[in-house]
Amino acid sequence: MRDGVRELRDAIDAPKEASLNTQFAENTNRMSLYKIVDIFLLKNPTLKLPSHDSVLELAERFSQFFTNKISEIRHQLDSQSDHLSPRSEIRPTGEAVLLALIDLSTAFDTFNHAILLDRMFSRFGISGSALQWFRSYLTGHTQFVGVNGSFSSSVSLHFGVSQVFVCGPILFIIYNSPFHNIPTTRGISDHGYANDEQFYISFRPSTDGVPQNSAFSSMSCISEFKLWAADNKLKFNDCKTDALLITSSFLKKKPTPSALAVGDHLIKISEAVHNLGLFMDTYLTMDPHIKQSCKKAFYHLSRIAPINKHLKPAALKLLVHSFVMSQLDYGNSLLAGFTNDRMERLQRVQNCAARLITGTRRCDSITPHLKSFHWLPIKLRIDFKIALLCYLSLNSCASLYLYNLLQRPNSSVSLRSSSAQKLAVPSSRTKTNGDRAFSVYAAKFWNHLPSTICSSPSSRIV
Repeated sequence: MRDGVRELRDAIDAPKEASLNTQFAENTNRMSLYKIVDIFLLKNPTLKLPSHDSVLELAERFSQFFTNKISEIRHQLDSQSDHLSPRSEIRPTGEAVLLALIDLSTAFDTFNHAILLDRMFSRFGISGSALQWFRSYLTGHTQFVGVNGSFSSSVSLHFGVSQVFVCGPILFIIYNSPFHNIPTTRGISDHGYANDEQFYISFRPSTDGVPQNSAFSSMSCISEFKLWAADNKLKFNDCKTDALLITSSFLKKKPTPSALAVGDHLIKISEAVHNLGLFMDTYLTMDPHIKQSCKKAFYHLSRIAPINKHLKPAALKLLVHSFVMSQLDYGNSLLAGFTNDRMERLQRVQNCAARLITGTRRCDSITPHLKSFHWLPIKLRIDFKIALLCYLSLNSCASLYLYNLLQRPNSSVSLRSSSAQKLAVPSSRTKTNGDRAFSVYAAKFWNHLPSTICSSPSSRIV
């Protein structure tokens, strides 16, 4: 009887395993993998993904076309460098920082094509075939509504661009570029990534509260940005705009958290905010971010575990890399310099992921398996990313504001360190936050690397 049941179970599991591993081999996109796992856990065998052979052929055919077009656009931007002169970076000089995170509702769906094309030409000097390529992509689209076989008349689309378009975030940055003059005139620093904008200003708390009131008053420029957004077909979202007051837990004169006035609305100071996928708190302990990362990683591990026996090792490693390791690696450079107790929480997740793949028991050592996978421990993964960012910054392959944080040693005497690309380590007043700053931590770590790595012609050797 047992043998018959075992044969019946193997007969059922065999086609499941073949189908599942085939789908994982054909789909490497994170969203596709998530849907496949979801379908399998829901035990819905009627849903099948189509073959991707035609899509792969189509992607291969047009990949070189898009690569050439993007290179052409970058050449146009480089040739007009006068229009892209970087703003002077305003570094925090006080002991507290007021951070405002601005949210725009459906920003990618509302900006005007005519305004975008005009700014690409007038502000960034994009012209010729590059501008014509963008004009041909943006214009000529229509939409209609269909309900139960009945369709409305077509309407031309003059607004918006798809977020999945490879140049979508760049187009929004070009469209949004004039507003950066607003915070600069008020002495406020700003950073933008696609439709996520953040303003920040530093101040030194005092008993009379004058510096804090001045900082909060300077943030009134958000109201000006709100008016600018309305004139440029963008909608400012008051409900999702957050504010955070960043300070040190050891500060004696702590600022009082008061509301930030934006027009007729008051934005309360939050204890933690969600910023570009990261959770930041008042004292920058990053505990909310670590907690959320571990929670999401264990959630995905719990979803993968029930289908573990049906997966080949390659497919299982693909799922773990896509869902678990990505949670540990995202934004982990902000965790540089933390104590081992915080690193242990993330290291525990990595160990569980390796045990799931190898089937290792909890009482057995996982270190040999981590080495066989070429998985660095969490702390070393962070140090590797810091070193890579430092290398890319020094070789003009990263953002300019990161390069400005790195300093060369000033010396009139020719030293061996100058030829080895060593960096000057700025002094910091505190070890908890000061030594964790990129300008300090990256410089210290970079100076301890061998000169062969620092002077390497390619990041592949790093």
